[in-house]
Amino acid sequence: MLYTGTRTALCGLLICLLLATGASAIVVQPNTNAAALTAALVGSNPGLTIRSSSLQYCSVGTIVSCGTFTNESGTYGIGAGVVLSTGDVSCDGDGPNGDLSFAYSIVPEPATNGLLASITGLPYHLDCTRLDIVFDLEPGYDSIGIDAVFASEEYPRYQFTGYNDGLGIYVNGENIAIVNGRCVNINNPEVVYVDGTGFNGVLAPDGIPLLRFYKYLGDGAQSNTLTIVIGDASDAILDTGAYLSNLRAQPVPEPACAAALGVGLAELTRSAVARRRYGARSKCNASQSAATSQPAPYRPRT
Repeated sequence: MLYTGTRTALCGLLICLLLATGASAIVVQPNTNAAALTAALVGSNPGLTIRSSSLQYCSVGTIVSCGTFTNESGTYGIGAGVVLSTGDVSCDGDGPNGDLSFAYSIVPEPATNGLLASITGLPYHLDCTRLDIVFDLEPGYDSIGIDAVFASEEYPRYQFTGYNDGLGIYVNGENIAIVNGRCVNINNPEVVYVDGTGFNGVLAPDGIPLLRFYKYLGDGAQSNTLTIVIGDASDAILDTGAYLSNLRAQPVPEPACAAALGVGLAELTRSAVARRRYGARSKCNASQSAATSQPAPYRPRT
């Protein structure tokens, strides 16, 4: 079902027209093929063997909630990859801050809603996009990393409310998308204004919008599952998007390094660096992110 309120229909159309006619550095190509999205996310990186991939997305006519992107000018500091959105993904390229808002009003399956509830601290979500990838690490590789940018139109009007849209990046059931101990959502206090696309707010700790997340799995770990999910919380309007890139395998430390530090210490050092800049990899506390939120039943905002 498509939400046809004036803000969604008119403002969304205006922003898309502006983005289409402006000079674009992030150029988005809608795409709903799970294998193609996975290939764009991995690129030419070695060390990963993809077993399978699947996709849940929203659509109405030719409008869809996911695609690939290129980024020749380096907006947000992220390389080419995949966009997962809660709105019209074709509107998520470069452009002025605007009023991105397109609603499909699609209710996700319970498992997807549950993944997001752990991120937002809220029970009700709409217009979710989810990419699942099953992969093996090749021998000589023991970890994975992924780059991300989280952006939203909910900021600043609905930050610290019940419209707490969020992003989860789960590896074997553990959410690794943690920034300074907090979930990746609109109520994270490090969401700020950042120019570059039509989205008003971007999660940018220390002013850096590029987020890097890592997970240690073990040398040559087999049959791992990566789940990336994004969704609107409490209602279906005002879009949120995630730019994702550079899914990669991390090589096992060289023997000389391992002998000097010990494999455990090497991993501890790597984790400490990741935590210092990008936040701890432990489970985030959704209640912290939603502590100042007021419960918001589903209703159209005008």
